[in-house]
Amino acid sequence: MLCVSVKCQESPENIADDWYFKGSDFNNAGDHINAIKAYDEALKLYPKNTEYLSAKADSLISLGRNEEALDCYNKITESRPQVWSNWKQKAEFLSDMGKYDEAIKAYDTAIKLNPDNEMIWTDRGEAFVGLGKYEDAIKSFDKAIEIFSNPLVWSEKGNALSEWGKYDEAIKAYDKAIELAPDFGIYWIEKGNALATLG
Repeated sequence: MLCVSVKCQESPENIADDWYFKGSDFNNAGDHINAIKAYDEALKLYPKNTEYLSAKADSLISLGRNEEALDCYNKITESRPQVWSNWKQKAEFLSDMGKYDEAIKAYDTAIKLNPDNEMIWTDRGEAFVGLGKYEDAIKSFDKAIEIFSNPLVWSEKGNALSEWGKYDEAIKAYDKAIELAPDFGIYWIEKGNALATLG
């Protein structure tokens, strides 16, 4: 006998997706506790689904439950270690938590998988700035610039050089950012601050 009821027709994938979409609705409404409960129902069916894990992590972060969110990111990279963006996402979260050493390790893995992505190198540079390792930061920014000369990266390089006390070099970096994006006011301000520091 052919089963035509909705219950019979629902596959595990559909049930899991239903819970995921419910979680997204709760999340969009700011109800992160119920969002997490819904994501957990989806994850009971597919515990390694990276989309569900990432959504759960976002809700956990909204509640300040960062260690649980990190557990989600760990599961994501364990489940799909070959996907560079998973490592970048984890690294960004670690940087936001101030865990720069761990973030750099995650960025390094992302770079091995996608060495020509300038934003990974840029973000890695920012993590080194967080550690006060300016020389390593500049090397990362230079690699990003080598891949693609982006005014944002020149600005980040200038900021790192300023924090390092190398204002003359910082001004040159800001000049390059201004050359590429002359109408973006922040680069002029950054240059002005460096000039003011030099008197």
